[in-house]
Amino acid sequence: KQKVYSADGVLLTEFDYKHDKMDGKVLTYWNNGKLKRSDVYIQGILVEGKCFTQDGRDTMYFPYILSPQFIGGIDSLRTFLKKNLHYPRSAMYEGYEGTVYVSFIIDKDGEVTNTSVYKGVSAELNAEALRVVSKMPKWMPGKLDGEYNKFGYTLPLTFISSDE
Repeated sequence: KQKVYSADGVLLTEFDYKHDKMDGKVLTYWNNGKLKRSDVYIQGILVEGKCFTQDGRDTMYFPYILSPQFIGGIDSLRTFLKKNLHYPRSAMYEGYEGTVYVSFIIDKDGEVTNTSVYKGVSAELNAEALRVVSKMPKWMPGKLDGEYNKFGYTLPLTFISSDE
């Protein structure tokens, strides 16, 4: 069982885990101590869930985690990358190729922040990958328990030279 408390000692969440997966109840609470959600998981799969208003009434269910989304979805992200990612000539001539993994945060407003190379290939490819990720437009921000929250991402960008 994992419990999370606010800085002033108010219980915010209770999770039951088994083998590193949610298994059992997931309970979250409003700041006033009232139950916000009651979910039941079996081996990491949601099987039942209810959400409540701050005054304890049933309300429309919303997922515990709603990940940020690139506006237009994965196909739009691919289009953006195809249009904006350029293989640096110097890296191509030197024979550098591979996958650069760029880590970043999507903040509460959907802005891409805190970009860094998690795993790189060469200075030129790393710089190009960072340039493109930093240039991405706002995303649809993610939510944690119904509230906008920041989320971390790692995006693989692959550079392969072609002989065509």
